[in-house]
Amino acid sequence: MDNYYIFTTTVYNTLNKDKIYSRYYDVNKENVVLLATETLSGFSEEFSNESDTVTYINKEGGWPDLGELAFEDKYIPSIDD
Repeated sequence: MDNYYIFTTTVYNTLNKDKIYSRYYDVNKENVVLLATETLSGFSEEFSNESDTVTYINKEGGWPDLGELAFEDKYIPSIDD
């Protein structure tokens, strides 16, 4: 999987969560960085790998510490229900 994206929370809330492998909100919960199981559209930013994603997040600020980002952790949509 190499489908890393940042979505606004508003757009993220409309996505089919079955296509999300892993996801994290920014500190203010205005944006979501995620790893998807397939190509998505409507994103704010797109990345080809985890390294580029983390580098971008570090430069932007407003995101959790990198120690909290673990894209290998699977997101379980039913937890949000």
